[in-house]
Amino acid sequence: MGKTCLTAFLWVVFGLTALFAQIVVCPLCGREAPPTAIQCGHCGAELSKKTVDPEQAEDLDEADGQEHVFLESGKLDAIGWKTVVTEFNLGRKFLADGDADLARAFFRNALALEGLAKPDESGGKRAEAIRTHVKKSETFEINRRHECPVCGGSATMKMKYRTFSGGVEHREVQGKLCPRCGLSGFIVRPGTIAQRLSRLEESGRRYEALQKRRGYARVGLGWVPPELNDALTVRQQAALNRALAAPCASCGGAGATDCRPCKGLGEIKCGDCEMGLVTVDAGGVLTREKVIRTEKCKTCGGRGALRCEPCGGKGRELCDRCKGTGQRAVCGRCDAAGVTECRRCGGTGESRGEPCAACAGSGATLCSACRGEGRTR
Repeated sequence: MGKTCLTAFLWVVFGLTALFAQIVVCPLCGREAPPTAIQCGHCGAELSKKTVDPEQAEDLDEADGQEHVFLESGKLDAIGWKTVVTEFNLGRKFLADGDADLARAFFRNALALEGLAKPDESGGKRAEAIRTHVKKSETFEINRRHECPVCGGSATMKMKYRTFSGGVEHREVQGKLCPRCGLSGFIVRPGTIAQRLSRLEESGRRYEALQKRRGYARVGLGWVPPELNDALTVRQQAALNRALAAPCASCGGAGATDCRPCKGLGEIKCGDCEMGLVTVDAGGVLTREKVIRTEKCKTCGGRGALRCEPCGGKGRELCDRCKGTGQRAVCGRCDAAGVTECRRCGGTGESRGEPCAACAGSGATLCSACRGEGRTR
């Protein structure tokens, strides 16, 4: 009997341990969420997920494709389809895991590598699939927690009172919650451009660490298998850099920046009231203080906040630097080609009957102004 009870007890402990191991706790509000949840159902924050192991992900849904094709000189003629598909599948894994920013980095690298591969027999469907997923990862908007513009994150109702001596003091109103956020102290809405830029910077560091872990080599702005580290021609390096050129530094490619008055929230604190209420003298009866009553603000309807008029509540305004394009200006020296004529050989690729040492016989070098990106730096 004692052995049976002990066995049952161990099974209960094992079950509870497995259950709690799957529970996801929101890092912002501390609420529990199902193990499959991508966002917190309470505050909308992004939930951390188990990191995908690139070494395992490479074996998933991998298509048998063409291997690398090299020229007699040892330089690359065409990159293998298998490498492109591997990058694409890694991006899909991270996107399914809720990490759109990291997925976007793999999708963009896959698209850049696709430009160095031979056209597929499907008439470009592979490239179109990658472009579709790049767009999907770019428009993957995640709601985030923002400090309430009315209560400043305190989640308490405070009113401004005039004292009998003519002074002013703020007091907490008992039994009343912030009219904008309730008891939470924050509001939930899509992230700001500033947050997006911060996420891209952080995901860029993680992406670089993952590629190094896989043993990939960085060539310009792209990442390639180690066997291709020294095999790319100047024009191929420029093609990679053009495809992966960084967007506008001010907006991160969004074409818009955070609205200055509302700091990207799309709403501002009402200036005609105190947290949705206005104070009114109650007949001039005097004691030690003036007796007052409160009424709902007619300007904001008692919300304590108003839609930001300059941005129309969108929280964004046109980027001054790129004028909405999301891109940096075209390089004037190479006219977006990323390469310029080799000065030593004049573009012939030969010097004294031998392949030009400066351009390796290609007749071109990376543009010194943009380093092959085709965009101003």
